[in-house]
Amino acid sequence: RRVRCPGGLQGLFTARACVFREVFQPWGAAMTSARGLREKVESLLLDELWDSAETLGGLLATSTGVDGCHPGERAAHVALFADALLGKREFRRALHHYARALELNRLAPHLGVLPETKTPAPMGTRPFPESPTTQAPTTPGIAAASPAIPMDTPVAKLVPTTTHPSHLDEANTKFKMGKCYACLREWRLALSELETIPARERTLPVTLALAEAYRRTGYDRASLACYKECLRINPFAVEAIDALADAGVDVVELRAHVFPENANDTTQSDSHTVLRLLLEGRSSLVAGDVRNARAHYEALSRAFPGDARVTLALARIALANNDKDAALDHFRRRRGVDPRAVEGADLFAELLRSNREEGEGDDVTSTKTKTLTASAHDVDDEFGLGGYGVLSGGDGFGGGGSFG
Repeated sequence: RRVRCPGGLQGLFTARACVFREVFQPWGAAMTSARGLREKVESLLLDELWDSAETLGGLLATSTGVDGCHPGERAAHVALFADALLGKREFRRALHHYARALELNRLAPHLGVLPETKTPAPMGTRPFPESPTTQAPTTPGIAAASPAIPMDTPVAKLVPTTTHPSHLDEANTKFKMGKCYACLREWRLALSELETIPARERTLPVTLALAEAYRRTGYDRASLACYKECLRINPFAVEAIDALADAGVDVVELRAHVFPENANDTTQSDSHTVLRLLLEGRSSLVAGDVRNARAHYEALSRAFPGDARVTLALARIALANNDKDAALDHFRRRRGVDPRAVEGADLFAELLRSNREEGEGDDVTSTKTKTLTASAHDVDDEFGLGGYGVLSGGDGFGGGGSFG
């Protein structure tokens, strides 16, 4: 650009400065406005618009790299982009960007940082409440951490405890990384990531994920300890009750964990009555006490008629009592209520095959296909439906699903 300089050399410098401002000021304004994208990305994540959040989140994560913003803020932006990828079930990409966000957060200076901002947890997790430090279960064969620092394993010791203000919730980010590994069925990697979360920051979802990871990797004692901790946090965590009952924990001990104040008190609220019926019914069924199990589940069935899970339990009780006709009746009733349910489908197919009932084959195949459509991302459901197909006379490929 040609510039007149009537004032000699000084005028030339002034004119060049004007040209610089004219050319580069819009670019600087664009970078400033990029910071305003964060609020929009957070809103999109809360509304579960994953594609839109990925597009804007990618722009946000890229622009902050040249915007000169604080490393902690950059880490939060990259984590928001990873949240969008997790919502789209792109687990490998999400893991890469979560790791990048943690690295940026660790590069944040300890002093002179910006005030801490609250990062939302749009993926179904809640902020970690302040709670007294408790000693969580450790992996068998690995030494416990020092009492001064309540971290569980040497894997956790490798991660320094950050005491400075940060824009990124590291515990929440590590939990989401563990969730990605769990969805990929890489349970040991999930366990190694979840164990680095300090014990005082382990909420119910984190503890439940740890229990599942311990169970999948064969650490049964640590798994049971985590399930018991889940019941201490929230006694209505029914999946923890089921896992403990299936592991053979005595019903008296289970009552003590679920109702710690007065395990023998029968005058409780309706919700506690339902919880007691579920607990004792499951424990009796696992222990082979068919009469008590039937009594508890029939009480639940009267209170909540048509519930699919209670009906499945009644079918299993009938099978345990060798009453195939009653079991078939319960399975059909359950299929009418919830035709896409996978759990127990193999038992139903085996009963149909043993009885050689006419006209049931088409219904079984139809149910199998619908169920596979409803749970196409679950590998366990694929295997269950494969067995369902074989027992009902099919080829075992789950009705043309992802295995076929």
